[in-house]
Amino acid sequence: MAGAVLALTAFPALSSANSDFNDEAAEVLDPVAQYKIALLYLNGKGVKQDKDTAVKWLELAAEHDYRDAKQMLASLQTGTAAAAVPAPTAKLPGPETTETDAESLFQQGDVYHQGIGVSRDYSKAAHWYRKAARLGHAEAQFRLAELYKKGRGVKRSKKLAAKWFQAAADQGHVKAKYSLKGCGFC
Repeated sequence: MAGAVLALTAFPALSSANSDFNDEAAEVLDPVAQYKIALLYLNGKGVKQDKDTAVKWLELAAEHDYRDAKQMLASLQTGTAAAAVPAPTAKLPGPETTETDAESLFQQGDVYHQGIGVSRDYSKAAHWYRKAARLGHAEAQFRLAELYKKGRGVKRSKKLAAKWFQAAADQGHVKAKYSLKGCGFC
């Protein structure tokens, strides 16, 4: 969902690890991102462990009919949930992979790149961007190229930066096209 990126700028409270739950901003994210944020709060990964905030995120995801969120809510209500819930694993690319999968992976990368509810971690951002980039997500390709160009979270590599800039440019990504031409202000 491209709107999630806009949500970060429109709702700055969402990008602060110490901020309270923001209903308005949370609704812009897709249910997969909402669920993953809930798991961060359940596990206390990068944020203070907070079951109430986790439940709010789970409820939002469940309202969008996200099965895993519904199951987790039921487990929490019956007391059968494990104390620490493992983070969801991304699907591996396969014949059933869709554009939505790439967007979810990109959003997970954004969580770490922007520090949304977690400590900023460029290495983890690169991990998730790479997964989305391999599925053809142009913005993920561009962001991954930027990380390689600057050496943030990955070993600096002009070759890999150029590879991912080119992949994004081939899809019409304007900033990637300018980056390939050596644009200094892009």
